[in-house]
Amino acid sequence: MTNFGGDNPIGGDASQPPQGFPPPARPQSPAPGPFSPGPPPFSGGGYPNPPGNAPFPAGPPAFGAPAFGAPSFEPPSYAGAPPKNRRKLFGMIAGAVVLVVAVVVGIIVVVGESGSDATTASGAVEGYLKALAKGDADKALSFGINEPPDKTYLTDEVLKKQIDKMPITDIKILGEDSTSVHVLANFGDEAVDQEIPVKQSGDGTFKVEYPTYALNFEKEKAKGSTALLDSFSIFGKQLPSSGIAYLFPGAIEVSTSNPNITLKYRRDSYLQSGASYKQPEENADYELEVSDEGKEAADKAILDAMTECAKSTSLAPPNCPMDATRAAYGLTDGTARWTAPTNTDKVTLRMPTQVFGEGLSGHVEVSGAVDMKLSAQSTEPMFNINDETVRVSMGGYVDLTKSPPTYTYEKGY
Repeated sequence: MTNFGGDNPIGGDASQPPQGFPPPARPQSPAPGPFSPGPPPFSGGGYPNPPGNAPFPAGPPAFGAPAFGAPSFEPPSYAGAPPKNRRKLFGMIAGAVVLVVAVVVGIIVVVGESGSDATTASGAVEGYLKALAKGDADKALSFGINEPPDKTYLTDEVLKKQIDKMPITDIKILGEDSTSVHVLANFGDEAVDQEIPVKQSGDGTFKVEYPTYALNFEKEKAKGSTALLDSFSIFGKQLPSSGIAYLFPGAIEVSTSNPNITLKYRRDSYLQSGASYKQPEENADYELEVSDEGKEAADKAILDAMTECAKSTSLAPPNCPMDATRAAYGLTDGTARWTAPTNTDKVTLRMPTQVFGEGLSGHVEVSGAVDMKLSAQSTEPMFNINDETVRVSMGGYVDLTKSPPTYTYEKGY
């Protein structure tokens, strides 16, 4: 086979060394002497020692290749120093990282999530709002100074219904001092920009001053029966016997189980930007109207009552709106024959406003008139009347809390 390449041929016998160079010599141990050529041994301390622990020669050696027979010791460099214990170094770094993470987590817990240990005003407010956003009623209450006397609506169940209507998102703390925290948050589509009052307790922790608000339906002002207010509910739960509901800020849903009445609540939410966070109690703001079903029931109650009144032979039956004593000259009481009305087309029903408790009884005011027929005898036969149409002025009220509703006449009502 033809070889190419002179002394180091390409394709030659790999078992033979190249001819142009002698075979490499085996390394030999240095001859004993005061200084051996080659690198000196290390004692493990990071710097080389001269053999035999002899003292270093005076003065630093020159850099570069040493002269023949001169010691080969060179000053050690950092690059040439043996590696240190990396396992120990990595352990120290990992420990420091764990410590930093633990401190950060601890701060987050204290500021953002702790209920009773919020050491900053912003931590109390942020933790409170985050608890509301998660639907955790007990956690949210733990950020407050005191729990309210009634917790009917301060439950996870009710809070979830509030959150479903108005999710709480984008909570941002803008500033704080020892008495309030400036916060931004979204309640549903409504942006809240509010200073929320806080107080510092004796142990140094901060609490939200008003974690809930009171909604007062002024049950004590209801005249007579409280049956109407007893039919009210908030998020499907009946109003407490006190007539005062305690709620978290957010959506509000008030309804009545009385089919004769339509309840229209004038607000769909109470948020931090409202007066509830300046003063902890609000008066319930709603309007009552007679429902279509209630109108039919009231008309029937009036006609039923007038049918009973028409059974009387008196010219002015007691507890009835009729009075025919002056319908004609000399009419004799006890000779009257009344025909009940057939409709209430001229009757008006009005639900009083809730000012001063007027509308809290569930009584709808009756006004207008009905037409009846009357026959009666006079002391003078020429003044007798026979099936004359008599327009009877109405007054009084229909109690829509009764089942079925009832009509009560009151003169001058």
